[in-house]
Amino acid sequence: MKVLVTGGAGFIGSHVVDLLIQSGYEPLVVDNLRSGKRENVPSHVCFIDLDISSPQIEDVFAREKPDVVIHLAAQVDVAYSIQNPVEDANQNILGTIRLLECCKKYDVKKFILSSSCAVYGEKDDCSIMETLSIQPQSYYGIRNVYSNI
Repeated sequence: MKVLVTGGAGFIGSHVVDLLIQSGYEPLVVDNLRSGKRENVPSHVCFIDLDISSPQIEDVFAREKPDVVIHLAAQVDVAYSIQNPVEDANQNILGTIRLLECCKKYDVKKFILSSSCAVYGEKDDCSIMETLSIQPQSYYGIRNVYSNI
């Protein structure tokens, strides 16, 4: 089964790729390397240097025909998101929408999204669960809420 991992050259993404390989899946990594590193991706894994907000992402879906998408790619710098909100939204919100449209068009079976605890605001303890109310307190958190919808 072919699994497209966006952000697969990042810290979390590269570990997900390793687990996919160990579990017998065929990972495909799409990453723009803004925060990830090429050396984090095993040399035998197909790697595509591309931003998920690029229209060329559809070419990847058409050519590679992934069965599953694990979406970990994100512009994660909070300061950057405040200073460049339009670019941040383009990469994170519109990039996610572009991925979802490709998944629909190319009949991807599953779409797995990694979120952020920033959508829940500040909590007194570490017991954050998906059932908590959403209360983002920063542009970064708000953007994550919209990426999750």
